[in-house]
Amino acid sequence: MTEPLDTLLKLDLTTPLKKPGASTARTFKSAELVESVLADLEAKGLIRRGADYFDVIAPTTGATTGSVKRTRTEFKFPEPIFLKDYTELLIRLKGELLAVNYDGDVVVLQLHCDDGNDPTIKGFYDNGEIKVGVRDYDETKDPNKVKLVNVGATPALLELEYRIRGNKLTVVCGHGESASRKEFTLTAGRLARPHVPHVGVYNQIDQGADTEPAGDRSALRIYEFYVGEAPDAAQPDLAQQLDVELDKLLQDYRSGAIALSAARIVLNDISTRIKAVEDADARYALNVKTAAVKAQLK
Repeated sequence: MTEPLDTLLKLDLTTPLKKPGASTARTFKSAELVESVLADLEAKGLIRRGADYFDVIAPTTGATTGSVKRTRTEFKFPEPIFLKDYTELLIRLKGELLAVNYDGDVVVLQLHCDDGNDPTIKGFYDNGEIKVGVRDYDETKDPNKVKLVNVGATPALLELEYRIRGNKLTVVCGHGESASRKEFTLTAGRLARPHVPHVGVYNQIDQGADTEPAGDRSALRIYEFYVGEAPDAAQPDLAQQLDVELDKLLQDYRSGAIALSAARIVLNDISTRIKAVEDADARYALNVKTAAVKAQLK
């Protein structure tokens, strides 16, 4: 199996097909996604499989989950995850928007709450732009969409990732030579809730409008989907590293392990590197600590 298949076929798949004996959307459990089922979904035009990709396709009209009138073909984790279990949670999608519904609005990457219908993070293609909506509050009200990058008309390549470390969320989006980074602070209430990652296409237009063209759909080609500990999560961030270096510098100076002139050179180097710390509060704290260390280098 190729990497996209290895990853995705461990997940459940919600489709615009009806559940047997019901009118709501059918979700196939990962154990049900055997070759005969996949072949049938392919024949129905809901998925396509390639050597290094997996396409998910959602017609604008079809069966929906009970709470909405919007269709989706979306993989999701079979069990919730808890953000506290990760030093730094990384959710990353590398893909290509192949088609978008006539309204030009589709969700491709979600971090949903398992105990409610108010996702913490939604990544959108919205009429030529990649945007993100973040509920960095406890309420269920809709979040504002924040623009990340222009990608233009489909087909459009994109890379989108969410990183959560402590209460800090970093959203990074890339398209060709364009890239954008946005930071948010999540509430303790949000962080404590069980979450379910989703990837695929979730149309953001209600089905059945008179203006809906025949055969309207959205389609996403998935090259890579990763959810787990960030590969560099065990490494301290820059602010933590510089804080440790300041402590060590003062300890070495007091013990006589480093001369005053050399200590001043090291301190100047640390002061320069502090400028690269992105978090304003951490940067301020380091500058205060640097001044305190400087005062003791006599």
